[in-house]
Amino acid sequence: CAPLKRNSSTLTRITVSGQFASQLKGLRARIETTEPHYIRCLKPNDRLVANHFDESLIAHQLNCAGVLPAMKIARAGFAMRYLHTAFIQRYRPIVGLELRHSARKLSDHQATCQILIGLLSERLESEMKQKTQPNIKIDDVADIVSWGVQVGKSKVFLRSTASEALEVLRTATVNEAAIILQAKARTFLCQNRFYL
Repeated sequence: CAPLKRNSSTLTRITVSGQFASQLKGLRARIETTEPHYIRCLKPNDRLVANHFDESLIAHQLNCAGVLPAMKIARAGFAMRYLHTAFIQRYRPIVGLELRHSARKLSDHQATCQILIGLLSERLESEMKQKTQPNIKIDDVADIVSWGVQVGKSKVFLRSTASEALEVLRTATVNEAAIILQAKARTFLCQNRFYL
């Protein structure tokens, strides 16, 4: 039996449509407080056999679902977007102290990003020549847009080629720093063993 509710002077029953409306309102309120993520399920093969992937079937499913066209559009444009502070924090280790000396008095993150990109341009040019575009030449910071980096008012936009080249440079820098840190730690441990 449906619950009874007192309405001004008489008892009334909550109708099915009233229950549906209140449940829908609750669901919409819950959805508005969350961040939805979508999962696309792909059928790996038609035979329903484990550990067997049919590449053409998966490619067809991705194409029909619109994933491949979306990836092509994203790769054609500026696929990576960083806030100025995140860009500086992520790629500052590549140039090290050079940025600290160049941008010492700047509190403007946009100008700091421009200086950082200027310092990175030579290394980025050589990395991109090796990987993707052998005929690329960067004459000044204005040419940076043509090879995939643009500084906006609040974000730095990177094309996939520039992002990949920056990540290669960052990984190499982090690896070098880790080797130096390991060498210093081993030296310290060996010296302590020797003196004890």
